Amino acid sequence: MQTHEIVNLIVQKFGGNRVEFDLVSEAVVDFVLGHNLYRVCWNFTMKRLVVRKNDGEVFVTDNYSRWVEGILNNLVRNDAGEMVPRC
Repeated sequence: MQTHEIVNLIVQKFGGNRVEFDLVSEAVVDFVLGHNLYRVCWNFTMKRLVVRKNDGEVFVTDNYSRWVEGILNNLVRNDAGEMVPRC
């Protein structure tokens, strides 16, 4: 997935007026949603977007980043709370 496709997907899923882009490079897209800074990159092996949330000094995986990752990858939460592909 190209960087411009990631940017367009973020705008499409969250609305252009709700996000602010912090960094857009060939490898990563950093954007602010609410009061959280997220880093998005394409995982070539898994063929999906990976999202990490900035936790002050480092980018980590947490509930919020998994939720954003699920939305960008068209996943939904099942009864067990796991993010799975839409049926």
